[in-house]
Amino acid sequence: MAREHVLVVTGGKSEPVELLRQDRVLRISAITEPGHRHLYPDLDHVTTVDDIGDLKQVRTAALGIIAAHGPVDAVVAPSERSLPTGGYLRSYLGLPGLPFDTANLLCNKYAMKTRLRAHGIPAAAGALAPTAAELPGAALATGLPAVVKPAFGNGTAFTHRVDERAELTGEPLLASLAQAPGPFVVEECLDVTDEYHCDALVVDGSIVFSSVSRYFQPVLRSLGEIFGSHTVADGTPEAAAVRELNERTVAAVGLRDGVTHMEVLRTADGRFLVGEIAGRPGGGGVPHVLAHKYGIDTRGLFLASALGRPLDHRVDVADGVHYWCVLPVRHGTVAQVSTADDFRDLPGVLHVEMAVAPGDTVTGTLYSTSMAGLIVGRADRADEIPGLLDRIRRRFTIRIEDGAGRPTAETARA
Repeated sequence: MAREHVLVVTGGKSEPVELLRQDRVLRISAITEPGHRHLYPDLDHVTTVDDIGDLKQVRTAALGIIAAHGPVDAVVAPSERSLPTGGYLRSYLGLPGLPFDTANLLCNKYAMKTRLRAHGIPAAAGALAPTAAELPGAALATGLPAVVKPAFGNGTAFTHRVDERAELTGEPLLASLAQAPGPFVVEECLDVTDEYHCDALVVDGSIVFSSVSRYFQPVLRSLGEIFGSHTVADGTPEAAAVRELNERTVAAVGLRDGVTHMEVLRTADGRFLVGEIAGRPGGGGVPHVLAHKYGIDTRGLFLASALGRPLDHRVDVADGVHYWCVLPVRHGTVAQVSTADDFRDLPGVLHVEMAVAPGDTVTGTLYSTSMAGLIVGRADRADEIPGLLDRIRRRFTIRIEDGAGRPTAETARA
């Protein structure tokens, strides 16, 4: 039997590729960027492009792989940046899986919010700025304060709150956005008191599994601090409100099969609004919590959906409230950092992993889920979580130095 030929379009997200490599019936080719080529040394074929978000470059590379190594049976695009490109290749090549129009709605924040509002789903009002130079004009439609962010992006990278009109043309904002791909979205700044995420599995257009979790505090207020969420009990009004928005949103974007991760905002006046929805597993410790709490493997289901395989959604619910938190990290060289053993004896801890060690240098864009380490645990009740986080906070230490060995950040505090 011929081995199935899978084309992976990916940046620095190597874990999905490692999972695919465990399947011996697959023959894997990849398209990535030069800076990430070293992550995939043992694949059958690897081609590099300047930008995996450039549809023309990736299409040319894909056609070259097909010409040299035979037809492609499936496309896997595991990162937020490559998701629209993967959808484009499926539509272009007539392959099964998430098509371009749906993938675009799941990544393009402006198109997404426009579609949601057209379907009567509450979401922040926004305007499109094709380039940073058009930000002042876009802000006229929303007023100030406003939130400025790339239309394509994830993890709150390059997201800014703007309070004064002068900030829209100021050097700090423009220097930050110069590192991000346009276009940009200017959205009304909501008075957010709580933020949730809903993680779901969609099969044949129906949601067959969903879980609601609440972030410790709204994401934009968590940057540089201990960050994470805990599960919310079924049957509560907040879980019902979030699930209802999730069902309407999945229907509005037209998703037929796959894994979703949706953010929901609750404002001071009690409204629930959709922040955004992504067609991929949640980041940080979300997959770990779903595995421990429900026995659901969202990363495996995401890959199965891309490969056109059956989506097994059997659920085995565990007692208690499950949580995850990431330990913050900053740019520079790690001089000292806590170890996994510093946390393993805490009550209810299920999983600890450290992402950095002394001597590592942290560079590049930092996201909301950029981490020094990850802790996953369980508690009997949600009101126990703050005390557990306080114990984690008191045990966590990280010292970062610049190139000259000078401290740039002392013990992290959340």
